[in-house]
Amino acid sequence: MKFFFLILKNLRRNLVRTILTGLGTVVLVCVVTLVWSVLDFLNKATQEKSQNLKMIVTERWQIPSQMPFTYAATLSEGAARNPGDIRPADSMTWAFYGGTLDPQKVTADNFVFCIATQPESVMTMMDELDEMQPGPERDKMFALCEQLKANKQGIILGVDRLKTINKQIGERMKLYGMIYKDINLEFEIIGTFPESIARYATSAVFNRDYLYDSLDAWPRSHNGQPHPLAQKNMNLVWLRVPSNAAFEQIARQIESSPLYTSPAV
Repeated sequence: MKFFFLILKNLRRNLVRTILTGLGTVVLVCVVTLVWSVLDFLNKATQEKSQNLKMIVTERWQIPSQMPFTYAATLSEGAARNPGDIRPADSMTWAFYGGTLDPQKVTADNFVFCIATQPESVMTMMDELDEMQPGPERDKMFALCEQLKANKQGIILGVDRLKTINKQIGERMKLYGMIYKDINLEFEIIGTFPESIARYATSAVFNRDYLYDSLDAWPRSHNGQPHPLAQKNMNLVWLRVPSNAAFEQIARQIESSPLYTSPAV
């Protein structure tokens, strides 16, 4: 008790100094706790990013990236060509298609931005969709992707875009191509992305075969001439790899491959 009263006496001797010291101690504890929390979060995030990574392959020297679809098959294999080369665990291609409901009066409200890809990869490769937990929403999305495979004219819209263009699920609509000039596509709206995933609220996805079939058919009605974007019809290739080591190895395989020179990737 003698030492306790001595401590109190010393603390009361200079109240300002005591208060400032106490406040400094509190601030220091808060700062240390904050720094530790941030470092712990970054450590966990880094651990998560050290496996199950996604690579994005683009054209090297041009934005927007425009690659020929002939690159798709080998890029989806990570340009593996030698014994010991690594192949990705999964892949998908993206082609951007933008169209308007009214070619005479193009506005933000009647424009639809779409991703043409393979339906089977939507739920395994697209961000956030690939992390959906088992449940009714996830089951519904898998069912919609199966419909995209069976119905090339099917399209999945974001909920906000569906409201903006004043359409309903089950309706048909015709988009007049603006990125792919005069490639006009007619779609059946088969469903929407989950409302819980905001990133796709204004986007759309459809079966890439519909776009590529239309490009293949173009010469038959244009004196045998290909569409101007016939060899520039793939914007991105996404690859899923298991680790940083696999990421680096596949990157080397692609960058050293003689298959991608015109254009380089």
